[in-house]
Amino acid sequence: MKTSITYLLLLFCAAVFAQSDISVTVEKKTPLKADRFIGIDKYEAVYYLKNKTFIKTSTTETKEFSDFQLGNIGSVDILNPLAITIFYPDYTTAVILDNNLNEIRRISFAMEP
Repeated sequence: MKTSITYLLLLFCAAVFAQSDISVTVEKKTPLKADRFIGIDKYEAVYYLKNKTFIKTSTTETKEFSDFQLGNIGSVDILNPLAITIFYPDYTTAVILDNNLNEIRRISFAMEP
């Protein structure tokens, strides 16, 4: 009986002291003034659309890409931040950008005779 109480007390002490302290930090929140929020990549860069312009904001800099001739941006793929794909549905065209938002390739899906 004494050994079972000792084991129970030992188990209780281990459970109590096994918890680690949780620290809470307060972060500064700033509102995002954008037409459409795209997402945040694994490098913590924020992507959004404002006035037909695709914008990438990181902790150190802000970069922009726009091509007003192609119209409104339909969708953006940021799964690979080194090759971002923007699709323009008005002209069925996809534009692939590098991480500095420079154009790598433009692909047109329009049917040509």
